[in-house]
Amino acid sequence: MAVAIIGVIAVFFLGMGVYALAAPAALVRPFGITLGESASRSEVRAVYGGFGLAIAGVLVYAVVADEDVRRGILITVGVALAGMAFGRLTAAVLGDRTAFYPNWFYFLVELVAAVVLFVVS
Repeated sequence: MAVAIIGVIAVFFLGMGVYALAAPAALVRPFGITLGESASRSEVRAVYGGFGLAIAGVLVYAVVADEDVRRGILITVGVALAGMAFGRLTAAVLGDRTAFYPNWFYFLVELVAAVVLFVVS
């Protein structure tokens, strides 16, 4: 069961990473962000693309790693996801009200994925 959970989360990050590298403007469009400069496209490719691929890769490695390494990877990725969810929650508390999609949708995805990774770690 843990391998399947890790796999699903790895596929999510892989998809995000590939999509960000291939179409950075389309990836951030639901958030109302436009990418008019090459530097902004580069930033999305680096942060969403490179980070997404790196997390997918480390999660795949976690499947074959020894128990202690796997636990460390899962906790680290879980904390990163929880931090992302916390950032969205903080924005709401500070007055940045948003519609359910995309902000709250991804808040739930990040929160659930973090909790699940903590549980299987």
